[in-house]
Amino acid sequence: MYRYSGSEADNKTADPNDTRFGPLSNSVRKYKFVDEEVDYMCRAVEEYAEERERIALEKAAEEMARTKTDFVDSLLKEGFPLEKALEMAKIDEETYNSHRIA
Repeated sequence: MYRYSGSEADNKTADPNDTRFGPLSNSVRKYKFVDEEVDYMCRAVEEYAEERERIALEKAAEEMARTKTDFVDSLLKEGFPLEKALEMAKIDEETYNSHRIA
């Protein structure tokens, strides 16, 4: 795990009145104290969070489909009929076929 050295840690600040960073400090101060800018920043953060959540849900659904497909494959190898394996895995045949490794 990376740890900040003394000089790097000293440069970190949450103080909006810290002016060591010139234009960047001015922008941060604006986004923290001007109502319209605070609203803009909040919306931007919310949109970013929603997008990350959407991506995470898509990845989770894809992984779940792959896991279920692997489960169906293992049941088929044990001699279960496809219909029963799909039912046990709670996956439809179209999804199974689209995630199967040829």
